[in-house]
Amino acid sequence: MIAHPLLSANTVPGMRGGPSSIPRRLWFAEHVPWHRVRSVVDVSDDSGRLLSEVMDDFDGSAVLVDLAGNATASRALLARCGDRVSVRSGDLLTELPAGADFYLLPDGLEDLDSGRLGRLMRAVSQACLPSGRALACMSAAGAATVVRSAERAGLEVTRRGGDATAALIEFGSGPLRVLPGQ
Repeated sequence: MIAHPLLSANTVPGMRGGPSSIPRRLWFAEHVPWHRVRSVVDVSDDSGRLLSEVMDDFDGSAVLVDLAGNATASRALLARCGDRVSVRSGDLLTELPAGADFYLLPDGLEDLDSGRLGRLMRAVSQACLPSGRALACMSAAGAATVVRSAERAGLEVTRRGGDATAALIEFGSGPLRVLPGQ
């Protein structure tokens, strides 16, 4: 598997697959209104593992953006989803499909240098419809850095949850809603 040059150099190994205190799929399953979701773009840099799980929770379509060297493995993993999922080889910063309801962001965003984090957030902001959302899981300590970058890119925090170790944040437009228990 090829490491994504945008993300792999600066991600925290313990964050791969989501903070252990709050698995992101469980949060997504509980708080994302999948019955209203028509489309998802996965830029989570995990070769489709999260998307494969998410596809069990909704009936819409999805696109995974992955590096060319990872696309074959990603297609094999997602084959069970049939034509509901397509895999595109591309760059997270320049080739995000526009207009999805949700964008699944990579773990460890807070560990990206500010330039790469800013480029990723601008790409998501440009691709998102006004009603679109971007979902991210990160360490609680680094959440403020990611939020500042998202806001500079034109995204707002629309929902936030988590605990002392992990933050689960939804970006988009609209007022902030704090998840239960916060």
